[in-house]
Amino acid sequence: MSPCRAGRPARPPVAAGATLGAFALFMLYFTRYSRHHLVAAAPDEEFAALAAAEEELT
Repeated sequence: MSPCRAGRPARPPVAAGATLGAFALFMLYFTRYSRHHLVAAAPDEEFAALAAAEEELT
């Protein structure tokens, strides 16, 4: 291990664990909340909605 500024050994496992924990929290947030509140629909869904709206006009 390489020493850090204070002379203590570096702690890559702690940094890796913190990064993995933050990633897991963000993924949990996305799967539980964010994906259900996205503003835009998928392009094919939007094109289908536009086609349906045009059909109603004619």
